[in-house]
Amino acid sequence: MDEANDTTMTETSRAGGPMCRSAQEQDLLVARTSALLRAHIPLCLLLDIVDRAEPDSAGCFAREGADLDWLPRPRPS
Repeated sequence: MDEANDTTMTETSRAGGPMCRSAQEQDLLVARTSALLRAHIPLCLLLDIVDRAEPDSAGCFAREGADLDWLPRPRPS
């Protein structure tokens, strides 16, 4: 830990490199993640979004297709 910069070393990311964040950045990350979880965003979705290697969302969508009729349509202004 570098006391002068108030940084801590976190675990190695799955993307392959160590991540170094300040205590303030870590606190902000925890607060944002907690807010998303309180809003009922699934943890597995958050993990998929931040994982650079997997999943191939565009590829999955192309292979699986989807019924998008349930999505609200934007109204013209």
